[in-house]
Parts: sequence; C-alpha cells; structure tokens
Amino acid sequence: MAEHSKLIKMRISNIGCVGPEGLEIELDNILTIVGANNTGKSTVLRAYELATGSVAFINEDRCVRGKDQSSINLKNSIERVKLR
Repeated sequence: MAEHSKLIKMRISNIGCVGPEGLEIELDNILTIVGANNTGKSTVLRAYELATGSVAFINEDRCVRGKDQSSINLKNSIERVKLR
C-alpha cells in the first residue's frame, strides 16, 4: 500500500485575527468550523492553505491587533498514513 502525508494538528498565532494567544486545532477526516463573525474561521482556513503550501504567505496574513506583528507562528503535526 502507498503512503501519503496527513496534516493532523495546527497551532497558529499572529495570523489574521488570531493574536499571540494562539489557537490549536486537531484535524480529522471531517472538520466543522463554527463561530460568530470575526472569530477566526477564515483565518483557520487560510492557515491550512499556508500549511499545505497551496498559497504563499502575504503581508496581509499578519495579525493586526498584536503588539509584535513580526512573529508569525504556524506549527504543523503531520503523520504518514497508508492509502487503502
């Protein structure tokens, strides 16, 4: 059986509306993002795109409410899984 990589967890901070306090999300085969307006749903999707390399980081991705806007943090946990 062939193997591929699977993103299983993301920790983001200072991206979009997620400030230095950060946010950690565990990913599964099905993921639902629910929340009020301006709470970071689109930021989570953007971080996923950045983590998978499907888009490039641009300056507008930086958090604008943090004091230190220079420190962007995106940590990923990836595991190898076998295709069925």
